[in-house]
Amino acid sequence: MTNQLWQSPQLPFYTSGLFKSECETCKQQLPILEELADEVRHQATLVQVDIEQEGELASAYGIMNTPTFMLFKDGYQVETILGFQNKENLKQTILRYSGIGDTC
Repeated sequence: MTNQLWQSPQLPFYTSGLFKSECETCKQQLPILEELADEVRHQATLVQVDIEQEGELASAYGIMNTPTFMLFKDGYQVETILGFQNKENLKQTILRYSGIGDTC
C-alpha cells in the first residue's frame, strides 16, 4: 500500500520516516516529522511507515536501522538519511530536492 503511494504521488516529491514502534529514538523523531509535514505540505507529502507492520517494504528497501528517512522524487528514491534528524536539517533537504531551498 505505501509503496503504491510513492509510485503515483499527487505531488512530485515524497519523503518517508521509517520507524519501529518500540524504538525510543523513533518516538522522539515522530513529533518532529509530524510538525514538518505541516510546514512542507505544499512541496512534499511525508509518510510515516512502521517497518514492523510493513516488513516487506522495509526488506525491499534494505531498511535495517531506524529512524530512516527516504526521499523520493518523481517516483525515484533520491536520498536516504539514517538516524535522528533535527527539523531544520530535514526541511532543508526536502526543500533542496523540491527546488525551493538553499543548495549551499
